[in-house]
Amino acid sequence: MFVGNGASYVKQRDFHLPLHGIDWFHQRTYSSLNLTTGEWQGEGWWSNEMINISVSGSEGTSNCSVEMDPYHTLDFTYSGGSWTCDDAYLYTLTFSAGNNEYTMTRIDGYEYVFHDSETANVGGKLKRIEDPYDNDWAFTYSGSDLDYIVVDVVEGNDHKITYDYFTSGDSDGLLQYIKVYKTTTTTDANLIGKIEYVYHSSSADDYGSVDDLMKMIVSRKATSDGDGTLSISETYYYRYYKGEYHVDDNPGTDHQLRFVLLPENAQRLNDTVGAPESQSNADFDDYANVLYEYDSNARVRQTDERLPGASCGCGGGSLTTTTYTWSVNGGSPTLDEWNVHCVADREDDTRVIFDVNSLYDILTWVVQDEDDGSPTMELIWHFDYGTSGATENRLTAIHNPSNCTAYDESSPYGVTLSRTVGVIYDIDYDYATSTYDGYPEKIQIKEDTSGTADTLIAYGRTITERPDLATTV
Repeated sequence: MFVGNGASYVKQRDFHLPLHGIDWFHQRTYSSLNLTTGEWQGEGWWSNEMINISVSGSEGTSNCSVEMDPYHTLDFTYSGGSWTCDDAYLYTLTFSAGNNEYTMTRIDGYEYVFHDSETANVGGKLKRIEDPYDNDWAFTYSGSDLDYIVVDVVEGNDHKITYDYFTSGDSDGLLQYIKVYKTTTTTDANLIGKIEYVYHSSSADDYGSVDDLMKMIVSRKATSDGDGTLSISETYYYRYYKGEYHVDDNPGTDHQLRFVLLPENAQRLNDTVGAPESQSNADFDDYANVLYEYDSNARVRQTDERLPGASCGCGGGSLTTTTYTWSVNGGSPTLDEWNVHCVADREDDTRVIFDVNSLYDILTWVVQDEDDGSPTMELIWHFDYGTSGATENRLTAIHNPSNCTAYDESSPYGVTLSRTVGVIYDIDYDYATSTYDGYPEKIQIKEDTSGTADTLIAYGRTITERPDLATTV
């Protein structure tokens, strides 16, 4: 679950290829609050190949936004011939009219290169990802579809990753296969990995709607496998709610994730009952690793989680239930003010309360040993963030439980900090020169909010081209 906004949230790295250079990987994320049409891997699913840039106006002279994932967008404001990254993230943006491309560079030299927004079919899409040593992923498209990526390495053969799509039926246009080759020659003998995606169809079932991802099968080479043999196979299953929301009978609606069934429990279900895709939701109740219920605002109200291998009367293992209650700030909170508030009541009668800011950073985290409103024990952590200048969007202080004496469980959910007791860690970003603004200079510790800070670690920086590198510690 994604604690920032109450969505059911699943992150899955389907394949990772460690290389002598820049690693390649394919990673999917699902969010029940990101249900949009036209996703190439199913409704609500996002992958790392979908990173893109959008331009608000004229090419090369307008504000731009880079969507890294559904909850992480980097905004760049254009002024006087250059761009400034909003929220002081450590990225720069440049434009090459001759190459029709934008380049977003991270402070360590890692680059994301995009086609400009006017390039036919692929406007705003990734063109290249490159590390500081010129190793890259090079993207090639067929029309508007990603056709393949060539990943170059420091030594040895480059690798090719191909993308194939359904061309008919209910899944027309959706991704069907990703195939990973050990060279750029795409023969079966060179195949070292394959991912297959299967989607729900329009047939009348209770398990998903058209464009919902039903299962993912990943196949890999075993140590003893010959060329073209992929003997290691794992299958992940997903089911969704359908129809109109009802608080008791159907606590979810179309495309909202209901079950996640991981490979180990999928094998148990298959061995005990039968093929998972043929079983009822009642059988999934007994084996699924995560079960979701939602409130009328599409936020998760309850999760039931089952660890693979746990023992109980049912075949899949015992469940742990957590219920959630959400509040959203209707104003425009700063980074040091709550944006989303949640109370999570756990099955063992403990309670966790947390507040996050507009960037989904944790502000306050409270653990109680009872959920009756009058806990006998309360642990509170509180975090401060910079809101301007060199400290914008940076963690500036950590208040340990010994410094947090009380927490207001009614809005505005304030924490009381002690001026006389408790441990506080300060992160100091104040440099004598603006070259190193935004980078920590000292990690300090002090007793109570009025105490004098003692330095634990100090960082010296002398390389202006790489301010992220500490040259002395």
